[in-house]
Amino acid sequence: MGCACRATSTGCGLTYHAGVAVDGANPSITHSTFDHIAGNDVEVAHGGLPTLHYDDFLAVPAGYDGVANDGWMSPSPKVDATTSWWGSASGPYDPAGNPNGQGTPVGAGVIYSPWEGGAPGPSSVPSAPTRVAASPTFGGLLVSWMPPSSDGGQPITSYIVTVYSGTSSAVARQVALAAPCTPAYGRLTCSGAVFRVGKGTYTVTVRAVNAAGAGPESSRSAPVTL
Repeated sequence: MGCACRATSTGCGLTYHAGVAVDGANPSITHSTFDHIAGNDVEVAHGGLPTLHYDDFLAVPAGYDGVANDGWMSPSPKVDATTSWWGSASGPYDPAGNPNGQGTPVGAGVIYSPWEGGAPGPSSVPSAPTRVAASPTFGGLLVSWMPPSSDGGQPITSYIVTVYSGTSSAVARQVALAAPCTPAYGRLTCSGAVFRVGKGTYTVTVRAVNAAGAGPESSRSAPVTL
């Protein structure tokens, strides 16, 4: 394999002529083309969970896959390779899940639907973050969340955290935080602090931002009292 990605890698290049090995890491590889690879385009091992969106997985030699998740067994998490182009509008060839696919073969343990029906389209805003929670911290709130399931085809650059007074629509505080996400237990988790919040009861939402703009708000957190 030509490029070994670590957990902090993003992209690892734009056009590859040698495969990428993801060994126990969680990189984001987007808008990349894998062409004339001598083996698997992307080979994942030891519980790695890369995010593969808006990539082009082109022809591979017989017996190899566009994305191979080595050693995957249910119910382990699957690699997210949705919204990618597999060389055919019919999608990747998967004998179990897409036997009529005429595109590049894909291995087990890979989520590939929905796939691109042609060349990757324009980017959109991210989907909403999930699992938002808030707890008291010195001078404010400590907020945690899970990143969106879709980044809209562009890297997430920041998150907007909105603090509401109780369950009302009154905004008590709103801040933008740089994308503070780190791998944990095979997935990314995000957290940040919101200071200058007075005594009271609050709920919190989070929105993800990429080059196309801000996505929708998450569901509100459970109320927290300072």
